Amino acid sequence: MQATVGTNLTHLGLRPPIADGLYPNDPQHLARWVKNANAMKAGVIMPTFGLGEYDPVTLKGPVKLGGFTDAQIADIVAYLLSLK
Repeated sequence: MQATVGTNLTHLGLRPPIADGLYPNDPQHLARWVKNANAMKAGVIMPTFGLGEYDPVTLKGPVKLGGFTDAQIADIVAYLLSLK
């Protein structure tokens, strides 16, 4: 049996709003989502990835080791939005 770790990213660039319709699927909101999804929507299990970000659920932070810079997040967002 294969476990589900996260959402299917197939055709992400063509999808309507993200976070169950709370935010438009645009570079600004998607970058915020990758950086700190818990700050945008309660109950998500996605870790906080942005360097210097605090996780409002676990109260851990700031993210240091293994976190992404804003430039790296911009690259991730560009890739995700290219999935059409």
